[in-house]
Amino acid sequence: MPEFNPPLNPDNHQQRCACVLVLDHSGSMEGEAITRLNDALRAFPALLASDLLLAKRVELAVVGFPPPQVLQHFCSATSFMPPVLRAAGTTPLGAAVKLGYQLIDERKQMYRAGRLEYFRPLLITITDGVPDDGDDWRGAAAMLRDAEANKKVSSFAIGVPGADFKVLNQFSERPAAQLVGLNFAGLFEWLTSTLHAISASQTHTGGDPTMKVPLPEPPQKTFTWDSY
Repeated sequence: MPEFNPPLNPDNHQQRCACVLVLDHSGSMEGEAITRLNDALRAFPALLASDLLLAKRVELAVVGFPPPQVLQHFCSATSFMPPVLRAAGTTPLGAAVKLGYQLIDERKQMYRAGRLEYFRPLLITITDGVPDDGDDWRGAAAMLRDAEANKKVSSFAIGVPGADFKVLNQFSERPAAQLVGLNFAGLFEWLTSTLHAISASQTHTGGDPTMKVPLPEPPQKTFTWDSY
């Protein structure tokens, strides 16, 4: 049994979509940033609950840092319990991203063992800082770019004002997005719409990962991306 992954629901044979949130709650997020991120996380379950198909197909997990740790193990959208983040510490970005990808890789192994089809997983990284000295962020970024090139994951890097975008741009095939202000609420509205579009798709499966699903337009121009 993988260390961080609870068992699959044996009564749910729906195709799955794993989504991991990698969330920076370092000291530089203290104040309004961490308050608004927590507010958006607290509202997220209500957004997810309105879609019955999404509830059966999407599985969510949360990695927080520092230190890199699993704050929410994989669960269905209706079982998601948002963690309360407290701002403190530094920014081990690469280590946290590696942990997030480890969760995804182990979950896919469970899907295959259970003979479940799955959509390409999502890894969403949100940070406002500069990686720690000695943190292997370059190795983590190279790992994600290779995984994306091989259709193993879709990586989305979101920079809160203050983030190092030269670094974040290396964590995905697409440029990092800059959050407008501290509009975390808009970000999670976009993520809900994206998960709905993916879970409702009949084409973008583990068996045909070359197909793409158009991404919903972010509300209020929170940021811009084109496809999943």
